[in-house]
Amino acid sequence: MDFRFRHEYDKHLRVALVGCGGHAFRNILPALNYLPIDLAATCDVDADRAERYARTFGAERSFGSFDELLEWAPGAGVEAVLLVLGFVDGLPQYRDFAVAAMDKGLHVWMEKPPAFTAAEVEDMLRAQQRTGRTVQVGYKHYFFPAIAKAREFIEGPDFGAVTSMNATYPLRIAPAERRHEPPAQPINLDLCHPASAIHKLMGDVESVWFDRASNGGGIAALRFVSGAVGVLHCTSGKPSTSANERFEVVGTGASVVVDNVIRLTYYRPGKRGKADQGYGRTPDFFGEDSQAPFHWEPEFNLGQLYNMTSFLQGYAQELAQFIECVWAGTQPPCAGLRDALHLTHLYEAFRAPDRTEVKLPRLEA
Repeated sequence: MDFRFRHEYDKHLRVALVGCGGHAFRNILPALNYLPIDLAATCDVDADRAERYARTFGAERSFGSFDELLEWAPGAGVEAVLLVLGFVDGLPQYRDFAVAAMDKGLHVWMEKPPAFTAAEVEDMLRAQQRTGRTVQVGYKHYFFPAIAKAREFIEGPDFGAVTSMNATYPLRIAPAERRHEPPAQPINLDLCHPASAIHKLMGDVESVWFDRASNGGGIAALRFVSGAVGVLHCTSGKPSTSANERFEVVGTGASVVVDNVIRLTYYRPGKRGKADQGYGRTPDFFGEDSQAPFHWEPEFNLGQLYNMTSFLQGYAQELAQFIECVWAGTQPPCAGLRDALHLTHLYEAFRAPDRTEVKLPRLEA
């Protein structure tokens, strides 16, 4: 999508926002300023808060009841809902809201994680297939500019076959005796971030094996359907003053690194030194310019869109994909319910005992 200011688009999608919390205020609603969206209504269990959000962000109506919104929406020309719901007793709420919206003829974008179990995602998949509505999940890591650019390099002719990857993210794995208790599952909220980035970079996971450290950190060894392998280092306990995440993918003679979301380095095939004089005899560490690494990171002194959270963290890009798919009558090429089902199977694998290999179900492409 060619991003513009909202008033500059000739055509708009009429949507209703359901869930007026801090995340919607900080991240979702500001992104609408750069998208062809008309905010028709807001909805929240706190009707006063829904009304305040409607006034702040220019919605026509506000509702304190989702059922009332669904009765009003079709006749008011609303085409889609944006579901930004919190957890209840540690459980995501999206299945019932999404299915009800689809049954009313509305397309659905929902935040992540969409469900606690794969069975819930399958319920939404059946509703999507029955109604033909477009459904997308807000896995923002699929749309991080640095992750998307890294994927371009991986698919390039010089990268070669992907062989391995390593990732770090501050996940905490619950003790074995508490892995089936939703309130004790912070990994349900957080695993979707590194998992969606890894999925974008590496494709489907075939199996996972993990071991837990005493503080809840640990390692997860991943084997991918492609035959590549990888390690997810769950760095629970690291200081909050450090960077959250890092991803490195190794090809055949090339590699790419995404560090702290904003730094991307592509190490092209090549070697150090301009002459092959044998080990211990190369006088400088510079190779040929045509083989030098690419390094990209944003600058933050200009008022560019790419310096805004809406773009740097992919919110605008993921909503843009949703809009384009609604208008095209298609399902999302990434972050749809098929991907959600795969990532939820991966999440469920973390309920297994430590040091157990879990094979994930194979899904159709």
